[in-house]
Amino acid sequence: MAKQNVVYIKKRNTTIDYMRGIAIFLVVLAHTNFNHIQYIELFHMAIFFSFSGYCYDDRYSENKKTVGCYFIKKLKSLYIPYISFNMFLLCLHNLFCRINIYTDNPGFTENPLLNTNYGKISIYTMNDFIYHTIKTLGFVDGEQLAGTLWFLRALFEVSIIYVLTDFIARKLNQFRNYFIFITAVFIMAVGCYLNLKKIHIVTGVEETCYYYIFFVIGVFLQKSKLKKIIIKPSVFWAILSSGGLGINYYIISHQKISAVTTHMPWFYVTNGLLGGILIFSISKILMRYSHTKWITYIGRNSLHIMLWHFLAFKIVSFAYIKLCGLPSYYLASFPVLKVDYLWIAYTVVGVAMPLGVTLLLHTLIKKLSISHNTAP
Repeated sequence: MAKQNVVYIKKRNTTIDYMRGIAIFLVVLAHTNFNHIQYIELFHMAIFFSFSGYCYDDRYSENKKTVGCYFIKKLKSLYIPYISFNMFLLCLHNLFCRINIYTDNPGFTENPLLNTNYGKISIYTMNDFIYHTIKTLGFVDGEQLAGTLWFLRALFEVSIIYVLTDFIARKLNQFRNYFIFITAVFIMAVGCYLNLKKIHIVTGVEETCYYYIFFVIGVFLQKSKLKKIIIKPSVFWAILSSGGLGINYYIISHQKISAVTTHMPWFYVTNGLLGGILIFSISKILMRYSHTKWITYIGRNSLHIMLWHFLAFKIVSFAYIKLCGLPSYYLASFPVLKVDYLWIAYTVVGVAMPLGVTLLLHTLIKKLSISHNTAP
């Protein structure tokens, strides 16, 4: 009974599932050789933090017991997947080197068709395995094919910072929201400073600081009535927000600045808000049609897609290499080969393969469960 007092189960929000489905599709697309990646980078990660903030249950910050329960919950949902997948890839590291998913071939850095920014990767010794295991367990770093899992680390840190901040803020009564907002602005300023000075802290704290404000925006939106009175999802809002992002994309393309620029925090906050409006409007429009319900399945399995899509890309690269008779070490190009038209195949396979594997596993587990229950 005591556990029921601190574990809260919310009804699944279909709109959020639609939004997650679209957002994870954009994440996969952004990791291909798509020509307009910077447009997606203006907002695609910010909205994931906003989703998490929107789904936050206010009751977790009521007392020390609920805060502890929330910490355990995040360990299970974020830390465990992070270390499990990284350790899985770590165990396969040397095998991946032998089959050219990784390579130490000298020619790897000499061909313009390859993405060689991450350099060559060699076989690990026992000391290397121990070193990388310690880093993984410490939430510090992971394997190359688990590169997207920085998000799990950052979301874990963001979530814990927020629950502790709100726990303290509750004692301030009517000043609670002011304290949370001021703290979020201060943390954002710290993140901007660290990024501007190129100061990297081992667990990527600068990224956590940078995105924390979007989690808070999500929480505030969930608490307020703004979601009901300001934005009525429509084609108009989708076009308006897309146009605003288009203008900002033009700015960064011609000024040669990053989509996540550190000296203009208002810029990336604005883009995050515009991206949220865009995805929200598109989701609401798509929800009117019954044949779009498959998007919710993508949204509900967004973590699996995040985990596996880099490895899924290798399927496309392998097929292209075989068809064109290219050297086998080209497979190590990360995350994709620099072939313009392949972004379509990479995106489709990057989403479909993880979903297919997940569906297959769910089906097998269900059948095994039924067989076990019906056994005499």
